[in-house]
Amino acid sequence: MKIYKRYLKAIKESAPLPLFVFKDWCLKQLNIDNDLFSKIFDVASSNSVKHYLVSIKDASLYEQYFSRFEYSSEDEKVEATLHGDSKKGKIDGGVLNFKHHYFDQHGVSICFKNTKTDFSPSSSSLLLIENLNNFLSPNDVFVGVDENNLTSNVIWSKGQEITSKQYANFLNKYDQITCFFDFDLGGFEAFKRLKLSLRSDIKLIFYHPEYFTKYLSLFGKKVTDKQYLALRKYGNITELNDIINELVSLKINGRRSIRFLEQEALQIALENENNE
Repeated sequence: MKIYKRYLKAIKESAPLPLFVFKDWCLKQLNIDNDLFSKIFDVASSNSVKHYLVSIKDASLYEQYFSRFEYSSEDEKVEATLHGDSKKGKIDGGVLNFKHHYFDQHGVSICFKNTKTDFSPSSSSLLLIENLNNFLSPNDVFVGVDENNLTSNVIWSKGQEITSKQYANFLNKYDQITCFFDFDLGGFEAFKRLKLSLRSDIKLIFYHPEYFTKYLSLFGKKVTDKQYLALRKYGNITELNDIINELVSLKINGRRSIRFLEQEALQIALENENNE
């Protein structure tokens, strides 16, 4: 039960409640200051030092400020809105943007409710793309990708959103999932969460592009000391070993220069320069 519901229930049942906590909640949520509070309620002591008996003094004022809490909904988001703060309510559902293959120009939206959807995958393999620009593929460039990934189902993973338990049952329908995420702490964290939440027999791959060192040298962003320390916690994830080793081994002009890379850089095909 929400804490404010316990307060209002206590008032109706003449039960003691933590007065100062309740008054603080009234001020923050309903802008009821001490003067207005004393007009709405009477306060009496109880057997508890920190709890008091609060009763309604002015029914019309109480109705004005608290009547909204008489309404409820099984939908948590709706109830939070009715009670004054929709941001505190979680949506028990979600939407994934899905393409049947990388060059699918239309795609569909898969709707989830209570972790369930009637939509079925059209492939046994899946490509997760973190950022929208790469998912939309405006210039049809995806450096180093093999044909298997081009024919896989594709989902816009939206940063950490794809790690929500809302989508786990659906993702578990795949035999192989390739994660094309940013090459940074956010991307590694999303991969880690997926590895912990999905079936252990799914082949989970962190996409490792060709010419990665060159992309890092040209377009990478230098890692701070704080980021480098945080990077170490992903060192025990086998699937990330090669990519992290390449990150920390980068040298520019003979000096170590650890860098992260955003995936949009891979929409420029550097390998063409090596073939000319």
